[in-house]
Amino acid sequence: MVLLKPSAFSKSPKLPPPQQGGFSDSLIGDTVEATGAFIRQWVSPHLYDSSSTSCSLFSLFSAENRGEGRRFLDVLGKLHYAIQSAGLVNPDSAKLSQAHDLMQTAMKYLEKEFYRGLKSNRRFLDPESISNCSFDEKVDVDAIEDLKMIASCMISSGYEKDCVKIYKKLRRKIVVEALSRLGFEKLTSAQMQKLEWEILEKKIKGWVRLARVAFVTLFNGERILCDRIFSTFSSSSSVSIAESTFVEITLQSALKLFVFPITVAKCKKTAEKIFPTLDVYQTILHVAPKIDQIFSYESTASVRSQAAESLESSGIP
Repeated sequence: MVLLKPSAFSKSPKLPPPQQGGFSDSLIGDTVEATGAFIRQWVSPHLYDSSSTSCSLFSLFSAENRGEGRRFLDVLGKLHYAIQSAGLVNPDSAKLSQAHDLMQTAMKYLEKEFYRGLKSNRRFLDPESISNCSFDEKVDVDAIEDLKMIASCMISSGYEKDCVKIYKKLRRKIVVEALSRLGFEKLTSAQMQKLEWEILEKKIKGWVRLARVAFVTLFNGERILCDRIFSTFSSSSSVSIAESTFVEITLQSALKLFVFPITVAKCKKTAEKIFPTLDVYQTILHVAPKIDQIFSYESTASVRSQAAESLESSGIP
């Protein structure tokens, strides 16, 4: 078994693996005592309520507390390392059980901090800002770095599911709301075929504007943010975390966008319909390189396929 090393923020030497039960209990006991005192400064009855989903007034990763936030993560890294070490020698230790309880409590609090970070920094983490930002702005760098470090701590400590669940829920909502503001309508092929041409023509113009923003800005921003938070871990599984998270946030929304051009292409081509249809073709042609770049995963091949099909069907013979 490979032991998890303490956080890189720690300057203390690596703890040697324990060789016998007595030393194991001493190690885990000392660690629980030392880390518990610091953790309880933040995870206390005044700041933490296990039955609440709301955020407290104090943030461990606010500008004035950021140093303490990094120290909090460092302490959890040491605690996790001690738990792994002690578990190899004396898995039934009562002190090891206490350490697990302390870790669980700390992770519940960290889960709230992750939620808070995503929520309170939303205006700096919206897809347009992410797509257009060079990351020279300090607030963006700090917010993303905090989220990346929290995610790393939670995932390496066995709380990947909790971390990713929060991220997907909030970011999927942002994508859906953004598409709605851009005028996205969930029209089926049957509904579209019943529309008068004048109405359909207006919807074509709306779709052209929507598609350019969605692929150049919205989905692009989500891919960048997801990669920055989940793709830099040393674990080989981090890539799959980034991929699966991005896919669950964007895939269905992206595929729904192509229902429209494929249906428009099936309309009987008359002189008045040629130019609007050509606009759809040119739009897809314009965003095609972005689609290939953003949805480059094997699991998003369906988006690339739909784009190619839409491009082919929208061409004027």
